[in-house]
Amino acid sequence: MSSPVRENQEDAFACLYALATTGDAEAKRIDTHANVIFIGQDRVYKVKRAVYYPFLDYSTVALRYRYCASEVMLNRRTAPDLYLGIIPLIRTPDGSLASGDMIDDPDPVTPPQIHQQASDWAVVMRRFDENALFDKLAEREELTNDHLHDLGESIASFHAKTSPVRNDWDRINREVLTDNLAEIADAPWLPADAVADHRRQCEALFETLAPRLAQRAADGFIRQCHGDIHLRNIVLIDGRATLFDCIEFSDDFSQIDCLYDLAFLLMDLEHRAMPGAACRVLNRYLEETGDYAGIGLLPFYTALRAQVRAKIEIATVGFAETQEQADQHRREAMQYFNLACRAINRPPARLIAVGGPSGSGKSTLAMAVAERMSRHYGPAVMVLRSDGIRKSLFGVAETTKLPPEAYKTEVSKRVYRHMHEAAALALTQGAPVLLDATHTHPDSRQAASDLAASQSVPFQGLWATAPRDVLVDRVSARTQDASDADAAIVRMQLKQDWGVLDWAEIDTSKRSSGLDEQAASEAKAAEILNLA
Repeated sequence: MSSPVRENQEDAFACLYALATTGDAEAKRIDTHANVIFIGQDRVYKVKRAVYYPFLDYSTVALRYRYCASEVMLNRRTAPDLYLGIIPLIRTPDGSLASGDMIDDPDPVTPPQIHQQASDWAVVMRRFDENALFDKLAEREELTNDHLHDLGESIASFHAKTSPVRNDWDRINREVLTDNLAEIADAPWLPADAVADHRRQCEALFETLAPRLAQRAADGFIRQCHGDIHLRNIVLIDGRATLFDCIEFSDDFSQIDCLYDLAFLLMDLEHRAMPGAACRVLNRYLEETGDYAGIGLLPFYTALRAQVRAKIEIATVGFAETQEQADQHRREAMQYFNLACRAINRPPARLIAVGGPSGSGKSTLAMAVAERMSRHYGPAVMVLRSDGIRKSLFGVAETTKLPPEAYKTEVSKRVYRHMHEAAALALTQGAPVLLDATHTHPDSRQAASDLAASQSVPFQGLWATAPRDVLVDRVSARTQDASDADAAIVRMQLKQDWGVLDWAEIDTSKRSSGLDEQAASEAKAAEILNLA
């Protein structure tokens, strides 16, 4: 195998190391296949290796300038305060390299005049706390539901600001799939029968999905995305999830379906045995975007993402310095391959409706059930919340209190209709759905059952309940909540005639077998739904 390196850059590395070293604090150096990064006390310098790969070309100074400038421009979409600019590295009379003045707003197409003198270029970033990276937070089990909620919103907001682009999405998927499967098949230590079966399933699935992939492009979902969203490329800055280090070197890798962009993160979380976290991110993303029409593509997109990671681990085995490292890469490749296989072999869809008066804990229960289901179904377990849908229909933030007119019968019927339409769209594509609404009127419960019958999927209703005082205390203690219900609403609900309740009842105020109320309710629901 010929070396991808096209140029000796040791003098550039020495220059940047010296630049990042201040006083007694030596710079930290990080090497990757494509970049060398020098981390100083308050600045980070990133130089692109003079390498050529079939998928990446940094082989000339001109290309390295273009991609340094593109990196700054593209990453400022999500992390404007991190990316400060780029600097030229200029040859001095003594033959060494020195840094020139920083260019704050480099143009990828038109290099500055100093480019004629530059021997190399480097990106300059503001240093952040590495402990705030999301992979570190996950390792310390410090990723909270608020972090995941914010992450889903941040990605949705980023995608909403991007514009559709023209790209041959069908060709890209076909080429990625073909390349992935070929390289996975070349790994002699992966089970040949499983690899062959996976190939057949993927190729058949691709042909089935081809019209929908084309429709995604026609509908404007192919955009200039991030391309590399995983936990190591997300950092908590000022309490907000911040994406950085996007793909700048390939349109085929970055001009992609927004859901394919998100699928990398969902796959990464599932690989880390955090499918429930992925489920939360996905549901928040979909609440913001309403992109339920693409949910059926997620199994295929997740498989592609896992295959790519398996392929990288397979390729890395040959560069391992020790047998232990090689074995670790093989294990990682096997795990990613198994995840790719699971992604396209999820259990069939089902519909679960969770009802109960305000304060009964139905929303908490619905999300807990979804997280439990994600262990088997993967992250794409839809939770459709009537409270969130109502706020969306009125065009306000979910914590904004609505006037009484927003809760008139005709409005509530519209909310349920919208919820059922989204549920039908997801169920048709094979995704399981939970309906989270009071369902206190018999017609609403019947409608949920009828929806399942119309989609030929199993149905189960769960009824959350708790003593009156507990209901009142819960709604009275709420702050920054999607529900506008207060104690007066609870008392009014309890006076209504709910008709015959034939849904499985769960008292969310009870403890059981040493479990707190929430865990006991989740365990009861899992038992009713036959979830391990």
